[in-house]
Order: sequence, then C-alpha cells, then structure tokens
Amino acid sequence: MTALREVCERHFDQPQAGRMRVRELQVEWREANAEGTLDDAGHLGLERRAYRLLNGDDEAWLMWLDDLAFWQPGWNPDEVDEQA
Repeated sequence: MTALREVCERHFDQPQAGRMRVRELQVEWREANAEGTLDDAGHLGLERRAYRLLNGDDEAWLMWLDDLAFWQPGWNPDEVDEQA
C-alpha cells in the first residue's frame, strides 16, 4: 500500500506517468501473491485501488489521491457505494 501511495503522490501532477508505474506495481503484486509474500486479501485491496486509479481521468486521479479513506486498510468500494 505504501509503494502505491508513494507512486501516486510522486506523480500527482503527471497522472499518465503514475498510471504507467501503477501497472508495473500490479506485476510486482501478482508475483508477490504467487510467491506467498502478499496474501489474497492484500492483493485484492491493491487491485481494487489500482482499478480506480487506472480507469479514471486526471481529475479522478487527484480525487483518489486526496481521499483519505481510499488509503486506509480495509477500504472497500462496495461498502462506500452502499453508504452513498
């Protein structure tokens, strides 16, 4: 989670470059999950966040970056949608 957040913050003003780095992180997460160093729940949480970051526009990139709940362990977009 820390690496993902650092990448996003480092590229806050260059969302496209940040998205490219997030895609690279996804490969690292898949490998870590396959090796057993990243559990399934952690992998799912990272992938859920990556999905939002990769599929949004530049404005959404900044919105997610500033959303403190998004970066909290256990963040679940399904629960957020139900509360809205």
